[in-house]
Amino acid sequence: MDERNGERSAQCETGMDAVYLMSCALHGTAPELSQIGDLDALFDYCEQHSVTAMVAMGLEEAWKVSPPENPAVMSPWKQAKNKAIRKNILLNAERERILAYLDSIGCWYLPLKGSFLQHDYPKFGMRQMSDNDILFDAAMDQQVHDFMVNSGYTVKAFKQNNHDEYIKDPVYNFEMHRKLFTSLAGSQLFNYYENIHTMMVKDDNNHYGYHLKSEDFYVYMMAHAYKHFSKKGTGIRTLADNYVFLDRHRDLDRRYTDQELEKLGLLKYERQCRSLSEKLLGEPRRGIHLTDEEEAFLSKFLGAGTYGSREKMVENTLNKMKESGNDGLLLKLRYIWQRAFPPLEFMAMREPELLEKPWKLPFAYMKRWIRSAFRAPSRVFKEITYLAKYKDSK
Repeated sequence: MDERNGERSAQCETGMDAVYLMSCALHGTAPELSQIGDLDALFDYCEQHSVTAMVAMGLEEAWKVSPPENPAVMSPWKQAKNKAIRKNILLNAERERILAYLDSIGCWYLPLKGSFLQHDYPKFGMRQMSDNDILFDAAMDQQVHDFMVNSGYTVKAFKQNNHDEYIKDPVYNFEMHRKLFTSLAGSQLFNYYENIHTMMVKDDNNHYGYHLKSEDFYVYMMAHAYKHFSKKGTGIRTLADNYVFLDRHRDLDRRYTDQELEKLGLLKYERQCRSLSEKLLGEPRRGIHLTDEEEAFLSKFLGAGTYGSREKMVENTLNKMKESGNDGLLLKLRYIWQRAFPPLEFMAMREPELLEKPWKLPFAYMKRWIRSAFRAPSRVFKEITYLAKYKDSK
């Protein structure tokens, strides 16, 4: 496993503790806690990967058999689990309210990802949700915008990306997707999901709601995971999603899913994820033997958070750019140029009028630089630090 320093090694060990406890939770098995490291470090790690509730349920299996000498150690885990359960209850109820509104105005919609995945897990709340994603008829975006604002939501993004984002205390975060992917995610993903309507299946219990059949849902799940994996990275919850979904849908038409994944260039990635998740989560045990290739692949999940990190984004971008033959100082200069002067399509996600008035692009660049300098100087500094530390691709 790629362990570049002591901190990285400790992080990987903590990650493996989390994976073991996740497996115990999924199978309702009491874990052996004697080899588990520092619970405080484990808690922080799980929070970064949005698996705290799942790991808490694993720990509870052990504590049922042998309560800890100091009962206080259970408190943060129980609180986190209860918080996750409460959040899922609130998000589920609010999503149904929003979908009822979309139905009432004749706006077609397709809930995505965690909204369905949560039901495949053995216990409610085990699969934590950070937000809810809904694909909808973008022609009705203004009506949806006004409804969300009138419902007390703050608009985090509107007509700036492939999704509009709305947030409200205490836990509500909804991403209303105009499209599933932009062309920046890669032409294969963009072109494939431009025809999403051909895959959508009408719900039986409403007027304008749709869903995907299990096979198409799985292909999209892998495509979405890969988008994060290849950019900023993605954490160990992705492996749990993969294992749980396949375990609950054993009648999946593998010939069809393999065919579609091959079209997207994701068949190798899917097989790696499937094999790794089955080894790690298929049976609760320690000391699982992994090949060097599997160890290297696993390290990419262990070292990321739920949605990856800026450091991973820098590393992945440089690795991809290096494939075209650049190296050393030239590679880093090219990276700086690309970040300072993104393509028109990228800039137009925030300012759509640029597509019709490309002559405004220089002014948009200036606004981007000023915004970064005054609103996110620490983020810019960290990115420069990561760029300076980059030495090789692995």
